[in-house]
Amino acid sequence: MDLYSVLFDHRPRFFVKEQADGYVLTADLPGVKDEDLDITLAAGRLTVAGKREGYGEFKRVFALPESVDGEQVSAELKSGVLTLTVPKKAAAQPRKIALKAA
Repeated sequence: MDLYSVLFDHRPRFFVKEQADGYVLTADLPGVKDEDLDITLAAGRLTVAGKREGYGEFKRVFALPESVDGEQVSAELKSGVLTLTVPKKAAAQPRKIALKAA
């Protein structure tokens, strides 16, 4: 990566948090409208592309583990914050194991 890319990289930062039931990805996207975003999931890759007024176009790609339930991925853009919820498949979620009585 060259110095120009480091200083002038206008791609939004995403924060990724793993939870027991899935992943939550958030990004601050002030000024971005719903129609300016294109979110797709294909071949285990979640792609977020869009454009920001005054900054231009951006694209971020996230490789997802096989344990996610791609059919249940949801996205919400509220007050300039994009939240992507990526649930894990039921089999991939931790479950409590009960002790057998002696």
